[in-house]
Amino acid sequence: MDIYQKTLYIPLTAIVLVITSTISTYLTLNNHKICGFLLDVMRKMGIKESESSETPASDHKGKSLILLGCHRTGSSLIESLRDRYENFLVVDFSPEVEVRLKAQNIPFLYADISHPDTLEEIDIHHAKVVVSSISDDFLRGTSNIKLLKHVKSLNPEARVIVSAETIKNVLRCIKPEPTMF
Repeated sequence: MDIYQKTLYIPLTAIVLVITSTISTYLTLNNHKICGFLLDVMRKMGIKESESSETPASDHKGKSLILLGCHRTGSSLIESLRDRYENFLVVDFSPEVEVRLKAQNIPFLYADISHPDTLEEIDIHHAKVVVSSISDDFLRGTSNIKLLKHVKSLNPEARVIVSAETIKNVLRCIKPEPTMF
């Protein structure tokens, strides 16, 4: 290999490095949107999601209070809920939360609330109170405002409590902008 060929590899390697690091940054930032898009394409092609080890949602129907998320705020509500409600359910997407709550015999469903069908599967139509304790920073593929609208579309009579980090989001929750799901 002569000196000309060696000097050609250095700029080529630098160009490949810049291109791949730029592309990977955008792919990482948008991985939930990309995954959702690919799942929709696969669904349209007739490819179904594989069966998971999740607890069937049908085992948790008819709860009067549903707590969506059990991290900081949600975990601090558990004792109050246990004292005041016999008929409540915690829905979260964390295996650690699942282990902790099942050890305490707290009704738990391991599910992704950003998936539109999850709220319907847990029979949110009959819940009297729905609490989303998850910050928008942790929600992927949805937001508390979208959850509020979706819950209200499924159960207009339910009392819905959601988290909001900004005054703008609080105002949106009080008077949501009309959108279709």
